[in-house]
Amino acid sequence: MGFDRTAWGDKFTDVSTTAQYTLGTLRYLEHPTYGIIQCRYVKNSDTANSVQGSVMQMKASDLTWNDAILTATAKLPRGKILGVCDHAIAASSYGWIIAQGRCKVLCDGSVAANDTIMCDGTAGRAKTATLATADDGAAAFGVALEADGAANSLANCRISCI
Repeated sequence: MGFDRTAWGDKFTDVSTTAQYTLGTLRYLEHPTYGIIQCRYVKNSDTANSVQGSVMQMKASDLTWNDAILTATAKLPRGKILGVCDHAIAASSYGWIIAQGRCKVLCDGSVAANDTIMCDGTAGRAKTATLATADDGAAAFGVALEADGAANSLANCRISCI
């Protein structure tokens, strides 16, 4: 495991305009900051570039499961969330996102340490899930390990999008 090229032939942070793996391929690796994480290979099918912490969902128009776009739906069911970007992936490009484990998540300014998080309806961001409704529970995809500080800031979180 690790970020070297010995096991996979590429780095986790590599981005390309042509597919290097089958979309949806899962891989475990040891992240230098977060420890063991599970990653998913996706295509950013959005017209916008993703940034570190962007929450990615499956593209509803073709339901290929691994054509990813920035999340834009509040209370999006967890099963439609593919993961979170550890690095930028340009529009129409391919790369790895974190599907399970610790990572930085782009948040809306409402997140406190130990809050459950869900999509907030703004492209690629997360917010606190109040868990007051079944929809909130179904949309929860992680737990914040720290407060986010302000809108559009990153918070360390533990996510599960498998």
